Amino acid sequence: MLIIFIFVLLLFILAYRFYFCYPLDFYYFICFGVAYYIISPYIVYLSGGLLNYPGISSWRDYLYYFSEAYEYLCIIFFAFTVPIFICNKFFLRIKTPNIKMSEISSLSLVISFFSIMILCFYLWYSAYDANLLFSGYTSEYSTRIMGNMATTNLLLNFLAIYSNLICKKKIKKIYIALIIINSLFLLSMGGRMYVVTIIIPWLMIYGDNVKTLKDFIRKFKISLILVSLIILFCAIGIFRLGITDFSFMIYIFFAEPIFTSYSSVTYLLYNSNIPLLNNGMLFISSFLGIIPSFIMENKYSLYLLPEHMGFYYESPFGATSIIVYLFTSFGVFGAFIFMCFLAFFYSIMSKIAKTCVFFKTFYLCALSIIPFIFFRESFYISTRIIVFPIFILPMCVFIFDRCLHILSRK
Repeated sequence: MLIIFIFVLLLFILAYRFYFCYPLDFYYFICFGVAYYIISPYIVYLSGGLLNYPGISSWRDYLYYFSEAYEYLCIIFFAFTVPIFICNKFFLRIKTPNIKMSEISSLSLVISFFSIMILCFYLWYSAYDANLLFSGYTSEYSTRIMGNMATTNLLLNFLAIYSNLICKKKIKKIYIALIIINSLFLLSMGGRMYVVTIIIPWLMIYGDNVKTLKDFIRKFKISLILVSLIILFCAIGIFRLGITDFSFMIYIFFAEPIFTSYSSVTYLLYNSNIPLLNNGMLFISSFLGIIPSFIMENKYSLYLLPEHMGFYYESPFGATSIIVYLFTSFGVFGAFIFMCFLAFFYSIMSKIAKTCVFFKTFYLCALSIIPFIFFRESFYISTRIIVFPIFILPMCVFIFDRCLHILSRK
């Protein structure tokens, strides 16, 4: 009953903060991730639902032997949200410098668009040539092609949001057109999370701040859009599996957190030596992801994984829970310290974002990885996304623009 109460409380917090003038910040998305990825699988287990669907029975067998420990885990992660809320409030009082950056010119944004478009055509042709388009997860997975398409999508989204914030509406539209095409191809290859991630910043832009009844109605419309998107992505999941039974949509919705929790359940089951504190090397090694492959071809072999550190878990469906990476890298207590550090990072970014359009765009894009990618992917992927496609590459566009500006004055 306690877990059900916690789950309902988190849903109430999410709904209340969404509709009543609270920003969609780090605390909000952490609450969502805890509710969806960590607690909802246990709710499904308690209800005894979805038993006749693929993969559920084996997952339930593992959880049966460790259900009490997983219940404590749900309580621990709910407890994490309390100090994160407090830290968020405290860090927002810290004074930050006013960072001012010149706006990227329309010319540079257009040149960047056509450059990225050429890259997109190359990637689409490569995906077509490898028979990856409209194949879902049934074909041979190509990390290189799909990863580059996902990186391109994130960069395109940054530039589209930036164009929107500096009121370059026509440029925003051409970026969005290219994003839609690239996203459709990503969806056809099974890359739905990279499509969901680019939608979140737009919801934050159009959904924050309820001051009038009109604003409240706008948020209600956004809620309907969210429900429609959930149905759409579940339907795409059914299509990829070749299933026509729409009752599978509920299964598809809960399969994401359930199969992600497969790794955390087996991690707890097979490892009795989980430390209270650890040195964070697993997280530190994730920064190798920002180094281009042509500079360090063997970077993947240097990146640490939990199994390299003597921890065993099973992840038969691909996604790996954040629990595995947090506890392995920092330990149980250290995970709490790391989450407070993230609260500090995002709080400072939110303050800098108020005076600088570039960092506001970065903040929105960086925050968008928290509710999904952060809770289901490795530190390697999360870190790479934050540092490379939504900071380094946009900064390259900014530097290019400054160079053009200097040359035009000579």
